[in-house]
Amino acid sequence: LLDSLYHLLEHLCRTLRAQDRVCRRLHLTVRHSDHVEVSKHQVLDPGTWWESDIYPHLKDLFFRCFRRRVRLGTMAVRVDHLESPTAQWGAQLSLFDDEQTKASVQHERAHRLTLALDRLRARFGEQAIQRGHIAPPKKEN
Repeated sequence: LLDSLYHLLEHLCRTLRAQDRVCRRLHLTVRHSDHVEVSKHQVLDPGTWWESDIYPHLKDLFFRCFRRRVRLGTMAVRVDHLESPTAQWGAQLSLFDDEQTKASVQHERAHRLTLALDRLRARFGEQAIQRGHIAPPKKEN
């Protein structure tokens, strides 16, 4: 289920980047097979369009919504409070590279990888490449 959510998130974030928008609020709606619906939301501060930034919040929302032991019917991910990234990314840049922490370097690498995946999917199609943890299992003959 988390892999399905991540796949939805990838598509959503790719759309946000294509439209040059960042989201400030994330919603998850879970509908069980007995038609009981649970919705939760999380404010994202600062707003973002990166999967690596949003996924921890989405995972937390999933565990807050999925409390019943009843089969799931549907899951829906929605973002709102969209804004231009330039409106919020006016933070001062670092003068020296030495000041970058290991976490910020890993964060930057994840962002570059995401952009590379976007370019591959734009050129070769949606199913051209997937992250390893969301690939569907292969059928054996």
